Amino acid sequence: MVHGEVDRIQRELARLPEMQEVTVQYANSSGFRHGVRVLFTGRAGSDLPALTDAALKAVWTSRITPLETLIVWGKAEGSETVTKTELDVSDTETMGRLTEQFGPRPAN
Repeated sequence: MVHGEVDRIQRELARLPEMQEVTVQYANSSGFRHGVRVLFTGRAGSDLPALTDAALKAVWTSRITPLETLIVWGKAEGSETVTKTELDVSDTETMGRLTEQFGPRPAN
């Protein structure tokens, strides 16, 4: 189920008009606990905070479980500036913030 959800999220994000390239990965390895990593390049001049929020929402509202770590790194085409969001989603405060912003996680 995890890999099907990862593929679905990648397709969903790739369809965004401002998205040029996106990679979504699920991993559970040393230093990266049960987490999703989204790496993207937006089109030149794209709204990076909006693309980051779209990635956070897509993962948060997915059925991927367990989910303890959520990382989104993005940049715009032609820019060296990278936005980095790294969250411990097992943290109660972080879960509350994501739930308030994007709604609750779905029941599995």
